[in-house]
Amino acid sequence: MFNLFKKKQETIKVIDKIWMSETAKWNGILDLWKKDPELVILCWFDETYQHLNALFTKETVSPVSLLMVKEAHISRGNGKNIIFAEHYPLLKKEQELFSQWQLTEAIVYSAMDEPPVQLFRRGTDN
Repeated sequence: MFNLFKKKQETIKVIDKIWMSETAKWNGILDLWKKDPELVILCWFDETYQHLNALFTKETVSPVSLLMVKEAHISRGNGKNIIFAEHYPLLKKEQELFSQWQLTEAIVYSAMDEPPVQLFRRGTDN
């Protein structure tokens, strides 16, 4: 009746790396990649992918594992560190992908001046 005995769905530990600005976030991702060129960077949105692709094109001729989530396959991340360049607006969809990829934790980069964070901040100003 109240699902008292239903197994609670496990959630993946999400580690948010929050930067003061998007520029700082982009530079943080670039610096992290420089330390670990095998790093897999996943983007939920095309705009993010295009921005990071342009940034890496300016910075290196080396191959970068920069992928759109919808095109990525778990085999690309085997044995490699994986980060997400942003959150997906629907927590359930994000958690489903984390579970599908069998992640124990997910590292997500965000910035204080990104639209989703701004919406949250406006909601707490009241």
